[in-house]
Amino acid sequence: MLDAFAIIWLQLVSHIFLFPIMLAGVAFHAPVGDIGAENAAERCSNRDGLPYLPNATTTGRRYHGPRDRLETVMFAMKMRLLFPAIAVSFAFTFASFLPLSAQDQTVETTPMLDQGFHKMYNLRFLEAHAIFAKYMAEHPEDPMGPVSDAAAYLFAEFHRTGVLDMQLFTSDANYMHHKTNPDPAVKKSFDADLDKADGLSDAILGKQPNDATALFAKTLAFGMRADYASLIERRDIAGFQFTKAGSAYAHRLLQVDPHAYDAYLAVGMENYILGLKPAPVRWLLQMAGGETNRTLGEHDLELTAAQGHYLKPLAKLLLSVAAMRDNDKVRARELLSSLAQEFPNNPLYAEQLAKLK
Repeated sequence: MLDAFAIIWLQLVSHIFLFPIMLAGVAFHAPVGDIGAENAAERCSNRDGLPYLPNATTTGRRYHGPRDRLETVMFAMKMRLLFPAIAVSFAFTFASFLPLSAQDQTVETTPMLDQGFHKMYNLRFLEAHAIFAKYMAEHPEDPMGPVSDAAAYLFAEFHRTGVLDMQLFTSDANYMHHKTNPDPAVKKSFDADLDKADGLSDAILGKQPNDATALFAKTLAFGMRADYASLIERRDIAGFQFTKAGSAYAHRLLQVDPHAYDAYLAVGMENYILGLKPAPVRWLLQMAGGETNRTLGEHDLELTAAQGHYLKPLAKLLLSVAAMRDNDKVRARELLSSLAQEFPNNPLYAEQLAKLK
């Protein structure tokens, strides 16, 4: 939305430029001057629809009685009230044509959440939960607290069920034969966090539709619901629906904050994963509104891997899987080496590197 300063500025400009018009309107209601009885009668008759009635004191000059003075005052008052309304109307009309980049907001990042995500990627889930719990206590209205805590539950469940094993995704056969056993207690805590994050985000977006942090929290929430449904519960249709919802929020976020590079992961995952499907399946997914451009998906993941924040390590992990599927061992080693150095307490990256040699 256009801020208050811009509206006040437009009001001021409108007064400056429209004030002469207002004066002209008042002058139109002022005495006509010594214009002669005939011309005065003609103008008076044309304007009021009544004949001009000269007398001994008004010959050659229009008489301004109480009615004319009242008209003049009323006209001036209407102009004084009308122009601010015009200015406000113009301000909001002008705002509707502004590009969203002129109304940009930025996803806020904090050192405390950074620490929590770092613990999570290092597989220190209890420590991550403790940090996120502290953040939620200190920032109860920020949806990033509960959505980050939900991420720790999801990542822990991925680790427990073997979903983080990269070999699982190097072939479709490996993935199809892998069995998971969801933990009901984890699912309950996971859903509670996401519901809380959704409630906080919706409350913010109800007042500020372009709030970048709230849009990012919604993007994360739907993305994690999609991951849990697809990778843990194996509910592909539900996963696809959650993916579409998350991608929609990601697109909205990128309109508001083009530098929210974490959002590209949501869009990139949809394109890349759906782009791996056979051609007939891709066609059906496209008919359902899915994005299936694998090349574009990899490009978006590269953006997150290069310039992302919270999701940067996850983007690198996904790109390493893509490199292994393409038998690009050099690229896979490069990405995994970077992850192993950044998260030395996570043995998965070192193990995958050993398998590549």
